[in-house]
Amino acid sequence: MTDMKNTETSVSLLNNSSTDSKITLDGISIKRASKSDIDSIFNLLHLYAEKGLLLPPNRADLHQRIDTFIIAKLADKLIACASLRNFENNLFEIRSLSVSAECAGKRIGSKLVNYLLKNFNIPSGSRVFALTYRSNFFQRLGFKCVSKELFPEKIWNDCDICPKKEHCDEQAVMLITPQT
Repeated sequence: MTDMKNTETSVSLLNNSSTDSKITLDGISIKRASKSDIDSIFNLLHLYAEKGLLLPPNRADLHQRIDTFIIAKLADKLIACASLRNFENNLFEIRSLSVSAECAGKRIGSKLVNYLLKNFNIPSGSRVFALTYRSNFFQRLGFKCVSKELFPEKIWNDCDICPKKEHCDEQAVMLITPQT
């Protein structure tokens, strides 16, 4: 089995020349995460990991991949995060999409996904996927349900260490980015 960790590359984050592209919608600011956000991201991801909805976060991994994360803040409090992983060969994964319970249902997750799709350097015609318990959420954003077997890179990398590996109950969703 190939070790995909050695072949994975970082996503070149933003399309524009700004290193801190930030948008504000309805008092919620969405921007690229920084090292000072790691503890807050860890705590949010940990809440979902305790419920068995995400793999447990790892601080060293967060430090290494902080440039792939975006965050949403309301009144300087981190309320949501998401990450985009580049598996190369025009394959990207939206991962670690988490919204605090008090902000659920306010379309913050949709805003994060749209921010990732519009502000990260994703070549046209690329496959963007997620493994999720909420496929309807992604379908509203244009994703289609597909087989997990389309993403062996993911399975080799993360699914191998998942306690649900033999009885995975997540649904795979995928979007092909539009041709420009």
